[in-house]
Amino acid sequence: MIRELRGDGVSQQSPQGTAADRTEGDDADRPAGQRGVRRPYREYATITAIYLALYGVFAAFAGRRDTLARRIAPLDLALLGLATVRLSRLAAWEGVTSFMRLPIVEHGPNDPVTGPEQKPRGEGWVRAIGELILCTTCVGTWIAAVLTYGLYLAPSVTRPFLAIMATAGLSQAADATLATIYAARNRLEDRKE
Repeated sequence: MIRELRGDGVSQQSPQGTAADRTEGDDADRPAGQRGVRRPYREYATITAIYLALYGVFAAFAGRRDTLARRIAPLDLALLGLATVRLSRLAAWEGVTSFMRLPIVEHGPNDPVTGPEQKPRGEGWVRAIGELILCTTCVGTWIAAVLTYGLYLAPSVTRPFLAIMATAGLSQAADATLATIYAARNRLEDRKE
């Protein structure tokens, strides 16, 4: 038994323990379609090690060229942020890139609001990469790293790409804002009738 704090600060006994205490075989906190599938913890650790090793290679390479002394300008940071948001959404969810996800992601029925249902395929590496791709924050971290490395190592090539993707990201944000405004307007008109 594990002691947990409830939201009101009172301690209580928990037969399951916390998520960190559970083993791979515990399915209580998983959606029905993912129960019984081993979580690829070793693969997660390897992916994390690769990410950190790539940063180490970048830092060593950029350090030799004295490119790390350059500062990222506020405009570049804004472009990086917007481009990362747009590219992570493009990688994880857009229909136009679904062909790239097919080997590692299963596509289910299409929902008019949220798009197609997607879930990682298989087990091991395929599952781990599928989970990475479908998590916009996770894939966005990799995309941000690559874009940042590009900005330091090849700024004249990276900046136009950042500008294009940032503009597409602003367009996407404007579309979402307008859709929200129009939906609110329609709800108000429906109430009047």
